[in-house]
Amino acid sequence: MNSSPILKKVVWIINPAGGVGKTLVTQVIEGLAQINGTDVVLASQDRGNQAIKHALSDANIIAANSLPKDAVRIISRVENRELFLIDVGANPSSEEYDPLPFGAALNAEITARGGNMVVVVPTTPLKIHGNKTAARTARDLLNEGFEVHVVKNHQNQSGGFDDLDVPIGVQVSELDHLPSGIMALVREHSGSIADLYLSPEPDYRLAGGHIGQWLLDASQQPVMQSVFDGNVSGLSIPEDRRPRQTMTGLEKLSHVTDQALTRNYGKYDAFHKLLNAGSDIEVLAAARAFQRAMAGHK
Repeated sequence: MNSSPILKKVVWIINPAGGVGKTLVTQVIEGLAQINGTDVVLASQDRGNQAIKHALSDANIIAANSLPKDAVRIISRVENRELFLIDVGANPSSEEYDPLPFGAALNAEITARGGNMVVVVPTTPLKIHGNKTAARTARDLLNEGFEVHVVKNHQNQSGGFDDLDVPIGVQVSELDHLPSGIMALVREHSGSIADLYLSPEPDYRLAGGHIGQWLLDASQQPVMQSVFDGNVSGLSIPEDRRPRQTMTGLEKLSHVTDQALTRNYGKYDAFHKLLNAGSDIEVLAAARAFQRAMAGHK
């Protein structure tokens, strides 16, 4: 390991609301770091269940009530790593504790070492008042001089972000929706999301391609460009693993096995041919092919 300080970036992922995707965003950044060859270390700063610790067992623990004086010690412990991700758990603020002074101390320390700090505020349509909380948090962070990114975490496909009043100076990124069947694979996996693409589990090679494409799409967003200084690379999806249009949804884990996805792709292809048949003979042949495809899909 390099003996000189090389830490380039601290990423502080925070939103007082729970269930907005802080841990998921942390996992995406970690996964891209693994694919990109960036040396990354994770930490959980959580009063509750240490979600990122459950998802990635090698994550470190930072006291939920860490003080500004702790920043030098914490940064010094990871100074030989390139990227430091901190997943701040839900409801870190209380009458006794405000996390912003600690964050400001982290920012000052990494800046003094020649690096910089990015603060990420996820939000999702599923959380009541989540957008208001995200906007208020982003505004408070911006007022403290942080580089702030809001991430719209599309946990569903409602697009319900209409009341998200993002302050001027805050960049907005999108984390696309993942079908619940693919997400179930992510939730069941212990380790980096990147593993599911790079070393897919048996019978989930095609699902791994869906995850790889999801990570690739995320890598193009402003927050990831900032975190990785525009150097996110090394991710390309082989043609035989690229996500394809499906006829039916991918709601369950059983829907995203290689066999199930292959049937689903074939079903959509048959339907597409039926829609584009140009003669009565072609329509009849396509209809029979579509019927066979539908009968073979369970």
